Amino acid sequence: MMSELASDQFRHCYSVQVRWGDMDALAHVNNVSLFRYLECARVDYIQTVIQHFLTQRYVFILARAACDFKVQVRYPDTIKVYSRVSNIGRASMELSHVLLNQQRTTVAQASSTMVFFDTETQRPCLIPDEFRAKIATFDGLLSTK
Repeated sequence: MMSELASDQFRHCYSVQVRWGDMDALAHVNNVSLFRYLECARVDYIQTVIQHFLTQRYVFILARAACDFKVQVRYPDTIKVYSRVSNIGRASMELSHVLLNQQRTTVAQASSTMVFFDTETQRPCLIPDEFRAKIATFDGLLSTK
């Protein structure tokens, strides 16, 4: 189980409008939809904070995703996904996420591990110092090595 996170610990926020089609037969948003919301937030983080676009030779790929579901989400709603890099290694970084509904109730907490990847060699590679500096500045990391 993940430790409790508060949205004020995050600078990056991505808003998602819940769609009718996100719900399942139990009349709540299906858990897969929350993983899609997290995916959108991760891509937005990479493009906004690191300013790296995913159409290049070197990309971040998802190696691991975990989510603790706290409260059911229903249509209509807007979910805010707060994200930050909580740890950065040589070729990977871990993001922590907290998802809040319009009432500012935590609906889920999640983590994801992203690996910096060379699409030509199909191997992980070192995260460039330029990216590390941008992440450290944005998220206030003390150590990026």
